[in-house]
Amino acid sequence: NPFLSFPKGTILGAFYYGYTAMQIPGGWLGQRFGGTRVFGICLGIASILTMLTPIAARTSVAALITLRVIEGLALVSEQITGCFLQANKHRDNLQYR
Repeated sequence: NPFLSFPKGTILGAFYYGYTAMQIPGGWLGQRFGGTRVFGICLGIASILTMLTPIAARTSVAALITLRVIEGLALVSEQITGCFLQANKHRDNLQYR
């Protein structure tokens, strides 16, 4: 079993490599293409990747790590644009006195 000889922390932490790399580009994507569009696309990509996780795990450790990095790339953009959408919603609802 290849998973027994591979550190589990590397597999679990692979998500955060992609997550960390997309912090600033994710915000830029949200501003450039619109938060709603980027949110929906990234959420769709992350959902598909989550469904592919068992297949990648059966294929190889490298496939699973690669999939988790890509999933991190997609989910940070989804989270940042979600925050961007919430901030815009609340900004529009503010009443200045």
